[in-house]
Amino acid sequence: MSKDIDDIVESEEEFKLHLRFGKYQVRRVDKYNIVVEELRVVKEGENAGKEYPVNIGYYKRLYNALEKVLQLNIETKSIKSLTDVTKALKEAEATLYKELDSKYKDIEDK
Repeated sequence: MSKDIDDIVESEEEFKLHLRFGKYQVRRVDKYNIVVEELRVVKEGENAGKEYPVNIGYYKRLYNALEKVLQLNIETKSIKSLTDVTKALKEAEATLYKELDSKYKDIEDK
């Protein structure tokens, strides 16, 4: 992941960042902070079935927040060998690039 993406995000104060990776999301909460959240589902009550975010961590750089999401995705896999690690990394990376491409196609043009 290139630090160029961080520079673009941090240079645009109005930039609305919101990426979703399965049960995790990354979003900018203010000019200085990016939060990684796990999306959980309410099991009972009036709001049963609705998602709600649980904070995992705050990051200054997009690069670090995305690293955390990759780490969390790998931790949820059943890893038994180096081949499994490689496969999990490739899957997480593919999801990341797909999400970035679909939401922010113009990042490379800036």
